Amino acid sequence: MKRLFGLCLFWLGIGMAVFLLLPTTFWSVVVTFSCIIAGYYLFCFC
Repeated sequence: MKRLFGLCLFWLGIGMAVFLLLPTTFWSVVVTFSCIIAGYYLFCFC
């Protein structure tokens, strides 16, 4: 279940990274990279 949640978080972060092509704020950048890092960690290391 952790791997599935990690995969979902990772791809959510990737989708938000595509969203960053639009004008951004600091918090959107923080949330995007947090999702990518958390998803990668949950998918690969748990």
